[in-house]
Amino acid sequence: MLSCELLDNLNKYISIINPPIIEGISGVKHQFYLIGKIKNSIQKEEFVVVDYCEDEQSLLQFFIKSIDVKSKLKIAICKNITEEMKKFSSLCNIFLIRSIEDIIKVIKENL
Repeated sequence: MLSCELLDNLNKYISIINPPIIEGISGVKHQFYLIGKIKNSIQKEEFVVVDYCEDEQSLLQFFIKSIDVKSKLKIAICKNITEEMKKFSSLCNIFLIRSIEDIIKVIKENL
């Protein structure tokens, strides 16, 4: 669950979409832990997507979902980050973080 302080900080950069479900270009509806529409974006709609990933397989699933919704920024929360996850995420422009509190740091540095 996101703290009020974290939500306030996120609201400076993104508009939180609730519930965090969005339809991809494939027509499939995808659920994430968090979806935010980027404020002051040059594009009509650009999104930040965040999800929990337990292992390499769930990271791959997250990547596929994030591509389908054309996300600008992909953030995966992983408790146990493996070398394989690091390699895959660097190839796919996915930011790996260990805790929810790191979301705002990644957004600040990359938007």
